Amino acid sequence: MLEIFNSQWSWERKPCLLEVDDRVFAVSISGMPHAGVDGLPFLQNVPDRSGNYGYGSNFDAIAGNNMNGHFDLYFLNSLRHKDNQIDPDHQKNIHISGGVH
Repeated sequence: MLEIFNSQWSWERKPCLLEVDDRVFAVSISGMPHAGVDGLPFLQNVPDRSGNYGYGSNFDAIAGNNMNGHFDLYFLNSLRHKDNQIDPDHQKNIHISGGVH
């Protein structure tokens, strides 16, 4: 993941294709781990989550991967977890990765 963002975590959004089995999905990703603490139980309330998210559910599901939290992956019409709104920049990237301009 870090290689996709030139070895530096970033909130930059990038159009991508996600392959699952024999299906390919147009998606958009951002490369900034956030809202978690590596090595603590997933979904347990913890203090000092990454990205200045403070106290709340630990969204770091994979312990020991040297990444605190999770990164965002958006599908068409996905809602942001911070405010349940559609992110227009991610939607634009989904159209780009899907070949719709």
